[in-house]
Amino acid sequence: MHDKTAGNDFPEKGFGEYCRFVIPQQSRILMLGCPHPDSLKRLSPSVGVGVASASAGKCGIDDESAPVVTYHVEDIETFFIAQSFDYIIINSILPDISDVQRFLGRLLEMSTPGTRLIINSDDSGRGFLVKKPQPRTNAGTGSETCPNRFSRRDLEIFLAASGYEVIARRNYLLSPGPVYSRPSIIRWLVARLPVASRSRRGCLTVARPHRPPENRQEISTSVVITCRDEEGNIEALVERIPSLGEKTEIIFVEGHSVDKTTDKIVEMMRKYPEKDIKIFHQTGKGQGDAFRLGCDRARGDFLIWLEADLTTPPEEARLIWEAYINGHGEYINGTRFIYPMAPKAMPLLNNLGNRFFSLLLSLITGRRLTDTLCGFKGITRAHYLNIVRNPSRFDALDPFGDFQLILGAVKFNLAIAEVPVHYHPRTYGEPKSYGRSRWGLLRHARILLKICRLAFIDFRLR
Repeated sequence: MHDKTAGNDFPEKGFGEYCRFVIPQQSRILMLGCPHPDSLKRLSPSVGVGVASASAGKCGIDDESAPVVTYHVEDIETFFIAQSFDYIIINSILPDISDVQRFLGRLLEMSTPGTRLIINSDDSGRGFLVKKPQPRTNAGTGSETCPNRFSRRDLEIFLAASGYEVIARRNYLLSPGPVYSRPSIIRWLVARLPVASRSRRGCLTVARPHRPPENRQEISTSVVITCRDEEGNIEALVERIPSLGEKTEIIFVEGHSVDKTTDKIVEMMRKYPEKDIKIFHQTGKGQGDAFRLGCDRARGDFLIWLEADLTTPPEEARLIWEAYINGHGEYINGTRFIYPMAPKAMPLLNNLGNRFFSLLLSLITGRRLTDTLCGFKGITRAHYLNIVRNPSRFDALDPFGDFQLILGAVKFNLAIAEVPVHYHPRTYGEPKSYGRSRWGLLRHARILLKICRLAFIDFRLR
């Protein structure tokens, strides 16, 4: 079934590139349809299990060079191992699976709520340019059967029926050649032609088990609040933040305030000893730096980022929490553009710029985003740490921290859910996020455009 002459790489180069890009090193990986043990070694897993069908034959294995990789040659459709994996790669084997729904259901037993299925298949479907599949003889019964021939939409029906949620979809070219051998605009465009590349196009589908997080009653929350010169908002924040989960930690990250913000936070710590309030002082600059400091010091299982300006009601942190705890998403993004916005809540240029970058990032990532710069969002601490431990080249450019989280969530195939929140004008203090002048706004816009250009190369041309 696989081309053994491919050596130690994946059968299709585009698929191998994608896996190496999105799978962090030291992950637990199961590859069904593993062409060679080296295919797993190149992903640097902490635990790697490769399975090939008996018809593919057994490749030579160097156990000393890959002690964490085990390789099995057996019936893939009935394969089971009493382990759970971070990533399960299904590599070009679905045409040979007689009962796809039962097969996908069995994989749930080797999954956790955080497991990702990465499915490599042929998207030629049942198009008029596709040759009729040739029957094959079943070695066990002697009967003739035809390989499965279903489209991506058919696959998504199987996934939904088996208890999975589709997160991401992408195409890549199967054809070799110098034009397609490296990231390029040409390769990206040709892969998306509706007819010309129809019979030469591979399809990647990423899915996750659709179920809420485990041990929900034991999950704690940290609310990270970035603040600079917000003395008049501190007490209202402390009073209005709801209790979320088993325990709620409130972390203030104070960023070089010239008013009495620090004194007010210390006063709140004395006034509300029953609340777990902490304060950390920022040594760097920028909102993104303050957010990362708070999240690095947080101890909650789920992190909520809230700006201190009270433009978004602190009570709506419960909406972020409930979206996560009910299994609707792993990265929860607040959006201010669904509810009617209060007059003068956002300057016109900021409004237009935010909508522009939301549309641009939606096109780049393939995920619908309506508000990329909302200072109200949530992510699990484990996923946050995974993003910061595996930085992308555009992370250091991000002045706000929003793009690092969004693009990190896309890269690692997190389920993204948007939660509408209300947005009101400030009643105390001055805005800081977009700069205090049009020049500052344009400078930040230029930085975000540069991030988007790099993200396009990584997410679309790869």
